[in-house]
Amino acid sequence: MKVLHISGNFIGNKLYQELFKKLSLLNVNQFVYVPVRNEKHIGLNKFDFPNIDIKYDLVLKPYHRFFYFSKIKKITRCLVNYDFDLIHAHTLFSDGGVAYQLYRKKGINYIVNVRNTDINIFYKYFPHLKSFAQEILLNSKYIVFLSNSYLKKFIKIIPIEIYLKIKDRILVIPNGIHDDFFSKAPCEYKSKNNIDIVSIGKLDKNKNMITLLRLIKNLNKNSHNFKLHVIGDGPEKSNLISFSKNNGISNSVSFYGQLDRNSIIDVLDSSDVFMLLSKNETFGISYIEALSRGLPLIYTKNEGIDGYFDEGLIGYSVDPLNLSEIENALMKVVERLGDLSSMSYRESKKFNWDDISKTYFTIYQSSC
Repeated sequence: MKVLHISGNFIGNKLYQELFKKLSLLNVNQFVYVPVRNEKHIGLNKFDFPNIDIKYDLVLKPYHRFFYFSKIKKITRCLVNYDFDLIHAHTLFSDGGVAYQLYRKKGINYIVNVRNTDINIFYKYFPHLKSFAQEILLNSKYIVFLSNSYLKKFIKIIPIEIYLKIKDRILVIPNGIHDDFFSKAPCEYKSKNNIDIVSIGKLDKNKNMITLLRLIKNLNKNSHNFKLHVIGDGPEKSNLISFSKNNGISNSVSFYGQLDRNSIIDVLDSSDVFMLLSKNETFGISYIEALSRGLPLIYTKNEGIDGYFDEGLIGYSVDPLNLSEIENALMKVVERLGDLSSMSYRESKKFNWDDISKTYFTIYQSSC
């Protein structure tokens, strides 16, 4: 089986490496096509592994940001002379558009993933592309969502007649986490006087880290002993540090910047609760990484992993801007840290790339 992966966001996401490597071990020959706009992007995230050929193509121009169909036609021309058994388009609009055109020209079946930018940017702000997106969906073999919450969002915005035609081909398949997170079992939870909260993510306005700082400020006003550990970097970092200093919580907040995987595991293992209150989140792999280390979660309602777990099984969903609701959820987690910790570790085992790659492999086989 020879599969073409069209992956415009490959250079910004290392998760693809894990999936492609596992598929390679299942004897899937893969050609990964990565269209880029900047010569500096050529080679980013590149890796060597049997049965995988990665092609970076400096094919995108600045004007392609505004002329969608021009971009789709140009990439299609670059791929039309290749032969594949199946196409996997990793986004609906940018990658799926090319897959659909190749299907029309060569009859090659395709599956397509629907992601955050497809729903919150393209489908929302580019109404002239909606009918084309619907054609992509209608002609695909399978449509994959990373989470139930984003599937529910998408059902609300597409016409009911389109949904009824594609609903039997819709699947929810999560991302997995690196094998290193499963290399050893987390230590059994032991109670202590202070509670360490950890959050991981890009420090931008969407990740909403400022709300966690406000939470720490409120908690420690009442003599609670809570500390926040923030892993990540981004444009809001200086503002967050200034807020911590100006509000007298610098001693209760640690900013680590970017960390390697082993260092992240160390911080997770020394923490008690994971909180990430993004405004928009397709999946949020850091949630699962935290679960694998036995940390209960507090997460955004109707986003990311919401819908994967029964409420209270591994933590609680909240309105990311409601401090009172967030604090109440945290107190419930603190009261149940022991049993939530063991349940979190158990549930995390569902998110391993071995099983996820086998799911994709089965889909590939039925789609060729």
